[in-house]
Amino acid sequence: MKPTEQIIIHNISKEELLTDLAKVIENRKEHKKLIKEVLYIPDVARQLRKSNNHVRRLVKTQRIKYLQERPNTEIIFYQDFIDEYLDSLTTRSKEEKDKIIQSFINNPLSHE
Repeated sequence: MKPTEQIIIHNISKEELLTDLAKVIENRKEHKKLIKEVLYIPDVARQLRKSNNHVRRLVKTQRIKYLQERPNTEIIFYQDFIDEYLDSLTTRSKEEKDKIIQSFINNPLSHE
C-alpha cells in the first residue's frame, strides 16, 4: 500500500502550492530509494545473456533465488539474487583440478 498525501488547494497561493508539491515529490523520491528495484525474467535473461527459458529453468531447478507471491503468479528477482547466483558459478583452473586429482590418487580413501 502506497502512502498518500493530500494537498488542499482551497485558499492557498500559487507559491505555497508549488512548495507543497515539491515536498511531496521529494518524499516520493526518498521513499523510492528505500524500495529495491524489482527485476523480471526478461531483465534477468538480459543480464545473464541467456534466454527467458534458461532463467525459467534456473527457477525450476532452484539454482537462483526468486520471489513469487503464490503459484502461477509473476516471478520477481532482486539484483542481490542475481549477484549471488553469479558468485556461485565458479570455474577451477587446470592446476586446481590437477591438484585435486593428485590428492585423490595419493590418498584414495580420504574424502574431502
